[in-house]
Amino acid sequence: MPLINWAKKPKGGSRALPSHTRGVSVDASEFVPVRIPDVDGGLSFEAYARRFLLERCDLDLQPRIVEVGGSVPKKFDFVSADSRVVGDAKWYKNVNLRGTTFKVPAAKWSTISEYVWLLQNVDAEQVFLVFGNEIEVPERYLEKYGALVVPVEFYFLDGTGLQILSR
Repeated sequence: MPLINWAKKPKGGSRALPSHTRGVSVDASEFVPVRIPDVDGGLSFEAYARRFLLERCDLDLQPRIVEVGGSVPKKFDFVSADSRVVGDAKWYKNVNLRGTTFKVPAAKWSTISEYVWLLQNVDAEQVFLVFGNEIEVPERYLEKYGALVVPVEFYFLDGTGLQILSR
């Protein structure tokens, strides 16, 4: 059972995407993210996500170093005091190239894959990535690699609240 009650709805209701099983993509074609006031980059998004998770999920998740694979120290953005919950924030923008509607640079997918692998090798009860800015990046990643992310949970956080992308 997850330690975080992700089902809590944000104030004012939610336009949350439906829950999906792992490896099944979310159709975000009609989803328009709502801007988060005063968030304009990775560091401010991380701070906002930390406050959100504390206020809505009653979890104090701080940047901490945990051992990956039992021996390699790695700092993650969100770690509970007992290290039972470990996660990281990702603030990615898609890239629109002339003649295309959406293109994800390989470096972004490589970084996501790196963090999925690291989190898969952490001794924790729950591991997750929370994305901000544009939902297309994690959505497209899950379309291609969703079956490989277990047990890492993917979430998207915007001005309406937290939406689950994989479970």
